[in-house]
Amino acid sequence: MKIFIVSPTLTNGGAERVASMLAKGFSERGHEVTVVTHTDQKISFDPGPQVKLLPIAPTKKSTIVKWMTSLRWFRLYVKENQPDVIIGIMTFCSYLSRLATLGMKVPVVLTEHSAFERIPGYPMKPLLRFTRKWIDHRFRFITVLTEQDKKVWGDKYAHAVVMPNPLSFPSYEGRLADLNKQKQVLAVGRIYNWYVKGFDILIEAWSLLVHKKDFDPSWRLKIAGEGTEEGMLHLSNLCKEYHVEDHVDFLGFCSDMQRLYRESEIFCLSSRSEGLPMSLLEAMSQGCALVATDFKGRVRDILAGEETGIVCNPQDVQSLAEGLWKMMNDDEYRKTAQQNALDRSHLYSLGHVMSLWEKMLNKMKRNSND
Repeated sequence: MKIFIVSPTLTNGGAERVASMLAKGFSERGHEVTVVTHTDQKISFDPGPQVKLLPIAPTKKSTIVKWMTSLRWFRLYVKENQPDVIIGIMTFCSYLSRLATLGMKVPVVLTEHSAFERIPGYPMKPLLRFTRKWIDHRFRFITVLTEQDKKVWGDKYAHAVVMPNPLSFPSYEGRLADLNKQKQVLAVGRIYNWYVKGFDILIEAWSLLVHKKDFDPSWRLKIAGEGTEEGMLHLSNLCKEYHVEDHVDFLGFCSDMQRLYRESEIFCLSSRSEGLPMSLLEAMSQGCALVATDFKGRVRDILAGEETGIVCNPQDVQSLAEGLWKMMNDDEYRKTAQQNALDRSHLYSLGHVMSLWEKMLNKMKRNSND
């Protein structure tokens, strides 16, 4: 099958990383893959030597000229290569692909990489609201991250397919006992996005534990993620306000996240809102015990039961503190949860997700031939 994948860049961002992984996964399964992207920018996520790259737009042009030219270029690419399907990464690239192929019988798949619902005070941008309103009239298929996102659409779009993002590295295959995990609670996310990630809630919850008489001081809270000076200052001041500055470590950007997950006993997701939290899946794949807030059922779908981890309500400091305390002090439960999380992580392996993609694309191809 000839597959076009259209992505803003292959430089940074979770969706862009997924674009690269899909391209690599399809090519390794014998498909002919082309990625249309900003080839003039640094490529951090290499899709592999078998994947062809084409520029999405000219450089050094005004915005209007740039994207008008992009539509013309893309239409020529499709005419010359005759792809069987085009996969748009996020809304903009999906609509670009759809506009450029008007009148052509090439199916375009829009892939969504965020939740369809937003928390109060964090509204959807007007352009995103507009495109989602009319999405059902423009695309043959749309992929969403979770069953909850599909429920949000209801009957409005019958062809929505749940398609999780794949893990960025393979699940740990050895014995958990061999990992020599340390007494640390790990949280991951960009510091400048601390409000959505709920790091303020996590720090307050952590303070409730640190000031308990029977708190074991060998436990550490570690927060990994790059951020702005303003964000770091805010969270550092919170640590001082709650008198936990000696029990919290800010790690900054970490290039070896797999190692960090493997050495952590517990992973905590404290977000106010999440679509499909990749850091949670990555933590599962390396045998972390999970304490996670749940935004409208999405995390509950991932964990599928308390034997895999503890689920808390978003923005509930007391609930998060109680969940962490139980996981830190119930050794037997923690070990069971670690193993169950590791086992469940295989549902998000690249191989499994690629099989889901092939199943969907084969169905689409059959329908197109009918």
